[in-house]
Amino acid sequence: MSDSPPSGGPGGPGGPGSGGPQQPSSPPYLPSYAILGGNPTVPVDVPISTVFMAIFIAAAAVHMGVFRANIKRDHKFVFSALLFVFCLARVFALITRILWAVYPNNLNVAVASNVLVAAGVVLLFLVNLIFTQRIVRSYHPSFGWHKITNGAFIATFSLVIALLIMLITATVHSFFTLDSEVRANDRIVQLVGATLLALLAFLPFPIVVLAIMWPYRESGPEKFGYGSLRAQVFLVLTTSLLLTVGAGFRTGVAFDPRPLREPTWFLSKPCFYVFNFGIEVIVVIIYAAARVDRRFWVGDGSKAPGDYIASRRASMLPVYREQNRRESMLPGMMQPPPGIASGRASRARSTFADHIPELEGIGSGSDAPFTSASDGPSVRSREIEWEKRAQTEMEKRISDGDLQASGRRSTGDTGDDLPERTPEKVPRDE
Repeated sequence: MSDSPPSGGPGGPGGPGSGGPQQPSSPPYLPSYAILGGNPTVPVDVPISTVFMAIFIAAAAVHMGVFRANIKRDHKFVFSALLFVFCLARVFALITRILWAVYPNNLNVAVASNVLVAAGVVLLFLVNLIFTQRIVRSYHPSFGWHKITNGAFIATFSLVIALLIMLITATVHSFFTLDSEVRANDRIVQLVGATLLALLAFLPFPIVVLAIMWPYRESGPEKFGYGSLRAQVFLVLTTSLLLTVGAGFRTGVAFDPRPLREPTWFLSKPCFYVFNFGIEVIVVIIYAAARVDRRFWVGDGSKAPGDYIASRRASMLPVYREQNRRESMLPGMMQPPPGIASGRASRARSTFADHIPELEGIGSGSDAPFTSASDGPSVRSREIEWEKRAQTEMEKRISDGDLQASGRRSTGDTGDDLPERTPEKVPRDE
């Protein structure tokens, strides 16, 4: 949007006698300044746009596949669907750019291409801001769940949407008028909007850094999702910096308009594709490869301090109980070899929370005990509530026959035909 600086009216740049481009007799009108990426051409832009289209289509398929697989497991993560929508939006933006290259005189396609190219990235800004909010609530639950903090984040989300509407309106309007004063006002709106969006792209970085550096409670942060908080923080910081580079570059270009006949290097096609679609492709691939659907998941109904860690632990109850059920069906395989001291056996029976990293295979370290002495009664009550939810879900799955089918498959296997285990020599405890 800010990539297409408006031209002047009659007597100004692009007007009669100005030496600018010859304007058509009816709107939309041509911009009088060089735009980022220039006018697309078939030999150059069509092949490049096609490659990016294929990448975004593949990314859209991955994120939608993850979303549908999670829905089947009652693991709701709407941001996978939002990333799918973003990838489709980039596909449509690239389609309009290809159409613009094929039909260079169709200014309606040019307007649509400029709007779609600049508008889609806002979805990634929103995703990063919501991930940032969850990290703040993890490190500082009381502050993160406070009404003022919630209101600040909601206001920020609303500001992003308002800026998007303002930029689209100003950009489209600048193509449909030749009034120099009106176009100057449109340009001011574009510059202000582009600057604020660049700041919002960078905003998660200082917020997350402050959340980490600010002293938090002695019992430690409330972990959420699967994996380590360190990885979650690294993902948000990395994607925030990448998005800031792209937004900052586009804003700098908007503040330095160049005449059509004197474009410079930062308006070239490589810069256009690298700082727009190139950075966005890297971000969506990072989201998919890092499995943000697992790392940034929180249980439905989380609304107060203690809900993140309670939902995280309760979400593992079905897995843990299913493992115990399978162990009870094959006692011969799961019994420890004779000769192990009772002390060793008791130490091997760790708490449920200790199994979380092992079951998921993500992250390292161990959680705190299921309920620690530092947890208040409200936190423990919420853990009990989440346990009840998990138990209800487990009973529902059993009634549907999911676990009954697996039980029937193992009914005839009593372990009698298994080879006899040879007792292992275990050194005695000194």
